[in-house]
Amino acid sequence: MSTESTWTGGESESSDLLPLSSVPNLKWLPRRRRGAKLSYTCLWRWATRGVAGVVLQTVRVGGTPCTTESDLRQFFVEVAAAKRGGKQAQTIRTPARRAREIEAARQQLARVSI
Repeated sequence: MSTESTWTGGESESSDLLPLSSVPNLKWLPRRRRGAKLSYTCLWRWATRGVAGVVLQTVRVGGTPCTTESDLRQFFVEVAAAKRGGKQAQTIRTPARRAREIEAARQQLARVSI
């Protein structure tokens, strides 16, 4: 069974940047319960905390968080694989965790006199 995704929608895969606020208007995204569009809050959560250890790739353009359709599709594929156990999900390294790891490395270097 392949973990690669094949998208057969009428729209071509795009690498154009999309503000997160315009993502719910993409025609190929399925509607939620009772026909509701995907919420911006949900997208923001995917971009900051992620799902199953997978975070939606975004960039900031003038303070506006943006992504691409291809990044969205890759996110969906990776989340599905992580939930199936198909791949090791990345752990999210918070700034506090990074600071602890840096301090531990400095202490280790000090012990060996480097």
